[in-house]
Amino acid sequence: MIILDFPNAITNIERFFDRQDEQARAIDTLLSGKHVPVVIFGERRIGKTSLQNIVIERIKRQNPSVLPLIIEPRDINTVDNFAAAIFRRLTTLQKKDLRDTGLVDDSGNIHIEDAADFEKAFFRLIQDNAQQTYLLCVDEFDEIIRLTFKTSPREGQKLLHLLLHWIERSPLPLTLFFTMMRIPEPLKDEFASPLVTKAEVIELFPFSAEKTRQIITWLMEEEVQISADTIDWLVSLSGGHPYFIKLLLSCLLQEFQDQTPVIISQPGQQKRILERALADSRAKYAIKNIYKAHLSSHEKSVLLYLSERNEWVPAFELVRAGKEYIRAAYELVKRNYVMETEGNFMFRIQFLSHWLRNWEEFEEELDRLDVLNMARIGIDNAGQVPPGS
Repeated sequence: MIILDFPNAITNIERFFDRQDEQARAIDTLLSGKHVPVVIFGERRIGKTSLQNIVIERIKRQNPSVLPLIIEPRDINTVDNFAAAIFRRLTTLQKKDLRDTGLVDDSGNIHIEDAADFEKAFFRLIQDNAQQTYLLCVDEFDEIIRLTFKTSPREGQKLLHLLLHWIERSPLPLTLFFTMMRIPEPLKDEFASPLVTKAEVIELFPFSAEKTRQIITWLMEEEVQISADTIDWLVSLSGGHPYFIKLLLSCLLQEFQDQTPVIISQPGQQKRILERALADSRAKYAIKNIYKAHLSSHEKSVLLYLSERNEWVPAFELVRAGKEYIRAAYELVKRNYVMETEGNFMFRIQFLSHWLRNWEEFEEELDRLDVLNMARIGIDNAGQVPPGS
């Protein structure tokens, strides 16, 4: 039976594909005893949570004396919230009560003034298990940073100082294991110093074309026969992005689940898979989240323009539109949504291009692309035809 674990993060080691080097680096660092933080960076839906889950599972198997403290970032917007979430996990493991921290006020809430308060409470809770070490695991830690600074700059700074203390000076048997999409722009200078520069940074990228072919074959096992041409089509459509690989395979299975055996080799079958994927609510949820929350206005404009053109777009068109657009294009290349060859740009994840053109808000969004449309017909920002055009 084919199990895709889609769209959920993977927790079963046997169903996790590849990322062997990344797993080894994370595990070696976290078990080194040096308390070096590990931070997994990557775009939305690239597999950060799955990799973190698998590393945690492997560590639990290899070294039972290392205990994970898994913290959900939801609604953590103060240092007190963060500390309370950690202590709740720790008291559960140690079979103790939150009041054993000595930090609970009359209202039943945790309050810490500084890193020293946190350390004293932590040591109180682990005093009967001093031989154990702890792994503080937080998925999407950048969301905690964002929400804490949103509460107040002072609260955000308090969080950064706590992190700096844990990394550089704390005697706690505690190692940090975070995932992040990126460092929030306002914090790059001050936040990068204590965490990223001292951490083992693991960046996740889409799979190569060859790895994508392998994962498709591996996931489909022997139950689905897919022609080489169709596999190449899936590689191009997904751009090697794990979420879109599994989305397309999920739609393939749904579309042809009544066939025995399932053989995919015809262009007509490819069209049916694509149509189902474009209408899939999981595609809409993921792409709208990326588009609305994780792209700058210029990145959105470039993606919409490339989608509308649906062909290789030369760099000079974006240059004429303005330096912000060419910068955005190269940022999208860096983020693996777009590819660049000899000064020409096109979607790396072709499915995104198809989806945007079929999006009900596409035409409305295109209204914001006047500058790019001017560039396409060779007119500069002043409304004049550039020399040589």
